[in-house]
Amino acid sequence: MKSRIRRLLAWCRNHPWLTVLLVVSVVSLIPLLLIEATRANAVVTVWGIFTLGLFVALVLTEQGEAIQRRAWQVDGLGFTELITFHSLDLRMLPAGAACPISPQQVAHTLSAEFGSGPAIGTSPIYALMAEMQGGSLKYSRSYNQSHYDGSWAHSKVLWMAKPGVTGTVLIRAQQIDGPPDSPQWIGFGMGDVPELALHWQITAQTGWANLPSDVRIPAPGCYAYQVDSQGTSEEIVFQVVSVD
Repeated sequence: MKSRIRRLLAWCRNHPWLTVLLVVSVVSLIPLLLIEATRANAVVTVWGIFTLGLFVALVLTEQGEAIQRRAWQVDGLGFTELITFHSLDLRMLPAGAACPISPQQVAHTLSAEFGSGPAIGTSPIYALMAEMQGGSLKYSRSYNQSHYDGSWAHSKVLWMAKPGVTGTVLIRAQQIDGPPDSPQWIGFGMGDVPELALHWQITAQTGWANLPSDVRIPAPGCYAYQVDSQGTSEEIVFQVVSVD
C-alpha cells in the first residue's frame, strides 16, 4: 500500500498540470454524482465533462509519448526517483542519401585538458574520435580479421560531458544507411561478445567529465550514436569507410 502511495505521489510530482486538471475534474463531477439538482445545470455538466475529457486526452497523449521512453523507478527510504531514457529512435536514411556527419571541432577548443583530435557532437556530450581522418573512420576487414577475433573493427572513443551534466548516460549506436530490418549494431568493450550499450554514471563535478571506451564496428557505413542523459537525447553521426 505504501509503495502505491509513493508511486501516486511521484506521478503527481512528474505531472503537475495533469494533477491539477484531475482535481478540477473530480471537484466538478462530484456535484453531478451526488446532488441531483446540479444535473439540470448545463454549465456544470458541460464543464465537468469537458475537464474530464481533456484530462483523458492528455493522459493518452502522455502515454503515447511514453512509448518512446523507458523508465526505471527507484524507491528508497523516503524518496522515489524516476530514471527515464528514450527508446532507440535513430533516423534511418533513404537509399543513396549522403551521411549527415555531425559537426566536429578540435577537442581542446572545448577544454584545454583534451587533445587535438576531433570532438563530434552538438552538446552537452561529445565523442572524441582521435582515429577519425577527414571526417571518417577507416575500416579494413583484412586487418581486423588478422588481428582480432571476427571482423569487427576496433576504435577508441573518449566521451566528454560538459560541466553540469550528472546522472546516468546511456549510449547506443547502429548503422543508419543499411537494411532497416537487419541493422548493424556498434558494440562496446573488448569481450568476445561486445555489449550493445554503454552505461556511464557521472557524479557531480565542476569541470568536464570523460569516459574512455572501446567500440567495435562491424562494417563500413553511416552510423549514429544515440546519447541519452536525464532530459536530453542527442544523435552523433559519423561515417566508416572501407580501405580494403
